[in-house]
Amino acid sequence: KTSVPAIFIPISKDEIKRIPDCLATELKKFLKLRVKQNDFSADRLEVLSTYSQDKNSPELVFFVGLGKKSEIDLSLAKDLGGKLAKLAKQHKKTEVSAILHEDLNEFSQDFLESYLSVQYSPAHFKTTKKKKDYSTKTLHLIPSSITKELKSAVDEALVIAEASNFVKRLVNSPANIINPKTLAEEAVRVAKKNRYKKVVLGDKQLKKLGCGGILAVNSGSDQEAKMIVLEHNGGKRGEKPIVLVGKGVIFDTGGYNLKPTGSMETMQQDMAGGATVLGVFHALKSLGIKRNVVAVVPVVQNMVNEHAYRPSDVITMYS
Repeated sequence: KTSVPAIFIPISKDEIKRIPDCLATELKKFLKLRVKQNDFSADRLEVLSTYSQDKNSPELVFFVGLGKKSEIDLSLAKDLGGKLAKLAKQHKKTEVSAILHEDLNEFSQDFLESYLSVQYSPAHFKTTKKKKDYSTKTLHLIPSSITKELKSAVDEALVIAEASNFVKRLVNSPANIINPKTLAEEAVRVAKKNRYKKVVLGDKQLKKLGCGGILAVNSGSDQEAKMIVLEHNGGKRGEKPIVLVGKGVIFDTGGYNLKPTGSMETMQQDMAGGATVLGVFHALKSLGIKRNVVAVVPVVQNMVNEHAYRPSDVITMYS
């Protein structure tokens, strides 16, 4: 008898013509009848659910269509992962099992990344009584066979999903929480955890370097501009690095070319490029990337006051 409350069983259109022998007798009869009555044809992401009375089956069973076997691909794997995660939440199941269809083996990492990505929620900003969290706490993955490649795919999916949710947290945070100072602090934490080389420059250093563009954009802000530089030395010594440059405009009002209503509200997300670069560095070390990689994230706030730059100003750039 299984104690897992729910299970997802992906099935292709080819397979419903001959119901798999591995299913419990009760489930085979249920599926055969629904197919016969045209209630389920295993179309792409089509869902058929039932409550099982079989003592050896989970209480809630979901059959999820994959379409034709010949059309199972990366896109389907990603869509399926997201679909199953949402179904688990909707049915308030925090522990579920999912059969990894053999034709999805090569896309197992993409399936898991998508499933885990759905677990992100910005609910931590709410101060009212929180609703019970029905995100998946335990996912039992049931593959046709356990291989070294599958174990590696699971490990990498966990690392990438964690980095992805880190980026989402930064991007969705308002500018009074993630500002130039706190974004630099987030970068320093990533660097310390992974033992990256790090440099964070402020106004004095940027002025000395002649970074007029960064300082001009930030001139209306009450906080210092920052230049974040991180280094991952995973490659050979002397090997030219891959350089990732991420835009870190914490909030972009448009300056004196003020953005109109409808374009202003989401401008805290103008630092998404910088957050993404930090997200890459969140994962690089854990993934064992054997390349030299450098992150450069200039961080500013484009605000409006008597110190803000004007459209006609002459600005001397670092370049």
